[in-house]
Amino acid sequence: MKSNHAIRNICTSLCAASLLAACHSTPKAPEVDFPSYTNSVGMTFIQIPAGTFEMGSENFAAQGRRATRLQRAEQGRHDEYPAHDVTITRAFYLGKYEVTQAQWQAVMGSHDNPSATKDPSHPVENVSWDDAQRFIQRLNAKEGTTRYRLPTEAEWEYATRAGTTTAYSFGHYKAFKPYACIAYAGRNKVCSVGQENCDNTKFERWTCTVGARHPNPWGLYDMHGNVAEWVQDWYDANYYAVSPKQDPRGPEAGKDRVYRGGSWHNSIKGLRSAVRFHRQPDFRDPRIGFRVAFTADKARLHQ
Repeated sequence: MKSNHAIRNICTSLCAASLLAACHSTPKAPEVDFPSYTNSVGMTFIQIPAGTFEMGSENFAAQGRRATRLQRAEQGRHDEYPAHDVTITRAFYLGKYEVTQAQWQAVMGSHDNPSATKDPSHPVENVSWDDAQRFIQRLNAKEGTTRYRLPTEAEWEYATRAGTTTAYSFGHYKAFKPYACIAYAGRNKVCSVGQENCDNTKFERWTCTVGARHPNPWGLYDMHGNVAEWVQDWYDANYYAVSPKQDPRGPEAGKDRVYRGGSWHNSIKGLRSAVRFHRQPDFRDPRIGFRVAFTADKARLHQ
């Protein structure tokens, strides 16, 4: 396996190339080909390597006029400060796609689909954090394991950034269209990337087929937009100031759980890699879904 520094260098050097490819007619291949596996439900998981990254965002507003226009446009909120180094000490697997409605029904039953927009290829939504935990419990039972779980907030941001240091894994916010399913004042066309015989006069108002946009550099789709994604952690606006440097797992208790990534309904600023959202664990909304992580033993990890 390549060193963490080598992985970061690869992803950084290829960032510009990813922007040049933004107008390709079909979803492009990931820039780093990590090992993957698919379970019996058809859920594909990408192996995410151990490594170190900068989590959160800088308070560019404090710099006043010294901050560039781009920095001011992409600065975060107070709960994203301070930016801090985090090390993920062990490789793990993360869903290549958000959990789809078809996968939800394969685990929870064919008559169980809470989604507001019914389509088996779209992400399941209108699910609470508690609902996601019930799905994972049944998935573990179905697969004969206890290793499926939600990603931690740190794992989620690490995988989303995929070695990049910009506000989005695709670089500048103006490059979002091939990478994110987002309504954004009617600018996102209904037609999937590469779809033929589609009416381009219509615009996205709900979710998209998973994987219809370009992946991030590590081969993960819809990390920005489509549905926001529940993660494991409790929410604390000031947690970053006291977060451990290795494998942070969030506060021990709280009122709300965190969800990340933004949805089809957010503005582009709400899709930044660092942005944090939070709601009570029983909250349901058509803009929120989830993706699943898997804690792999050494035998499954590819070195």
